[in-house]
Amino acid sequence: MPLQCERMVQRCTLRLGSHTHRNFTRYAFFSLLGVLAATSAVATVRSVYPTKTTSIGVGVSAGSVADGMKVLREERYLKNIVGRFYLLPAEADRVIAVSWVCTDLAFTVHDFDGLFFRCPFCGTQYHGKTGAVKYGIAPRSLDYMPITLTDGNVVIYTDQVMVRDAYDPSQTTLLK
Repeated sequence: MPLQCERMVQRCTLRLGSHTHRNFTRYAFFSLLGVLAATSAVATVRSVYPTKTTSIGVGVSAGSVADGMKVLREERYLKNIVGRFYLLPAEADRVIAVSWVCTDLAFTVHDFDGLFFRCPFCGTQYHGKTGAVKYGIAPRSLDYMPITLTDGNVVIYTDQVMVRDAYDPSQTTLLK
């Protein structure tokens, strides 16, 4: 009997080779870890890759001049989702189109408290009429875009984003 048991153990060892329970567990763990890492990498790339950029780089209409003036008087700013900008009432009858991307870490600036836009990530506050930095760690004011009036419509050119350090009245456009 003991000889038969020894032969059985030898056969099992030959069949299994170096695949022990410990090795199997190790290989399974690292395979699972690799699958999770690959899945996370794919999900990260898909979440940061721009997918809706059809109006970036072209003239985007923000409506008619009359509608723009009415909205700016009543709501304090106009948010354009297609072009990813805010139209702000910088001065009387003058507007400025600013990008809604924070100049610190490129997060969307959207918290508006009536006077200021606030970046939810870094906490920088931008003036609600000009996009200038009021408080925070952002290195400069919100970038702005040129505005033209074409056939009674306000058109913002999102392909010409202008970097600026501070607000200047020459960055605005007269709506009339």
